[in-house]
Amino acid sequence: MNWVERILQRGTLQAVMGAIALYLGYQIWLNARYYGTDWPCWDYMLISGFLAFLLAIGLALDLNRRLDTAIEGLRLNNALILTDDGVTRLKLAMTARGKRIQVVSGLAMGVLIFGCYIWVFGKLTTQIWQLLRQGALPEGGSALVELAVFTAISALAAALAGLFFGRLTHFGTLASVLSSNDVQLRIVPGHFDGASGLKPIGDFYLFQALLLAIPILWLGAWWAWVIPSYKDVICSVTGQRQFLFAEWQGPFFVQWLVVVGYFFAGFVWPFLTLRKRIRAAKAILTSEHAPKLEREIIALQIPLASSEDGSSSSVLDDIDHRALRLWSIRSMTDWPMDASTAAKYRSLVLGEVLMPLAAAVLSDGNRNSPVFQWLTSLLR
Repeated sequence: MNWVERILQRGTLQAVMGAIALYLGYQIWLNARYYGTDWPCWDYMLISGFLAFLLAIGLALDLNRRLDTAIEGLRLNNALILTDDGVTRLKLAMTARGKRIQVVSGLAMGVLIFGCYIWVFGKLTTQIWQLLRQGALPEGGSALVELAVFTAISALAAALAGLFFGRLTHFGTLASVLSSNDVQLRIVPGHFDGASGLKPIGDFYLFQALLLAIPILWLGAWWAWVIPSYKDVICSVTGQRQFLFAEWQGPFFVQWLVVVGYFFAGFVWPFLTLRKRIRAAKAILTSEHAPKLEREIIALQIPLASSEDGSSSSVLDDIDHRALRLWSIRSMTDWPMDASTAAKYRSLVLGEVLMPLAAAVLSDGNRNSPVFQWLTSLLR
């Protein structure tokens, strides 16, 4: 077991979640101590951000088990012909390829979040440091320490999330493996699962999309709606606007774009890859098998039409069997998911991508923001 696997073990993750939950509790206590029931003064960005992180990581604890369930479901659906040794080799190959992806992803997310904090807090940190050296701000040292701790915890949490994002991406490569000619993946028209036998893998990738929906919706809500709508709200305790509130809109927009990229790599791209394999199989079935079934049905009906009683149970059964097979080919879906999963997929795309963009364009608070100007330039 490599060090990435050790970090992503359930016990390690639960310990990290416990530590972050304690830090979140401390921050909530500070907000309650200083601001009481003056709710506009509370740091909802910090509180909601860590809550979203804990929720996403808590759900991600189940990721490996769901992958095992998806592979086993394909085998039980008779859509994947693979021995136990073959499953083990498949997972080992994915782990070997995925380690580099996860490490790069974790480092990239950690550096991205650290860079965002430098962008937002850099000027303030410099000012506090200068005042501290001049003796004009005795409490500046504790403020810098608290800011450094907050930045370090956030960057480490982002790096951990990045490891999971990388895992989602490399689990997405399973679609390429399944779509290769080296793997005996069967496309079964009319399969009882409503997705040509591939519903287990479709459900797995939908779960990955749901995990990514948490940071995407959180970031989208903040940069597209919350910040532009409430950036001028005054805290009655300090008489000032929310501390460095508006400065986060640009960094959150960049982070949103990055996580949407993971959404594409961990969900959209695998679906498109499997769709290509399904459409290739459907083309063969439609061009070769369907015409043959049509000829067989007509050939079986001819003697029935000329017979006196006009019925023969065995022949009728044969015709029904071929007619059902023909209908299954003509009506088979192009996607590795049934109708309910497809509806959830459309809802995810609408909620994660289109709604934040629409909110950004329609919000009055966005009119003069760089993000709004960039978005409107794309539409011209």
